[in-house]
Amino acid sequence: MHSTECLTIKIKLPNAAKQQWLEQTAQTFRKAVQLGLDAAKEPETSSRAKLHQVVYKPARQLGLPSDYTRMAVNAAVSLARSFYGQRKARRKASFPKLNGNQGIGLGINAYTLQRDADRWTLRVSTGRRGQYVWLPLCVPKKYADRLQLAYGDAKLFQRGHDW
Repeated sequence: MHSTECLTIKIKLPNAAKQQWLEQTAQTFRKAVQLGLDAAKEPETSSRAKLHQVVYKPARQLGLPSDYTRMAVNAAVSLARSFYGQRKARRKASFPKLNGNQGIGLGINAYTLQRDADRWTLRVSTGRRGQYVWLPLCVPKKYADRLQLAYGDAKLFQRGHDW
């Protein structure tokens, strides 16, 4: 039977260049998700195919890599479906608005976890061939075995100064 487990791992304090890349990517990701929400509001749809068709090209023009764009469309679909589901259940709900806590969606092709002795790093794609951002991780020993088995989509969130 398939099981899903969620791990929350802290990124060690990044240098100024990595911090700037993270903030810029998060801002662009939020813009792409907002494009998806705007596209979902007018025709009142949460169809992944329709939102992908409307959002993909403009999000790529913002400079978002393809895997990040796919995750932005998925985030917009999820938010729209949540809203329309609440409305269908006759619950009072307002259309979702993005705040600074949206995070960055990382598709399975956008990152890898690498272990070197007892040090873990997160290698994140920048969208340019052969260019990556390496982020050292703070991994407690009790989670090291679980992290080796990690597979699937991930999200990067910023809480205060921590990622």
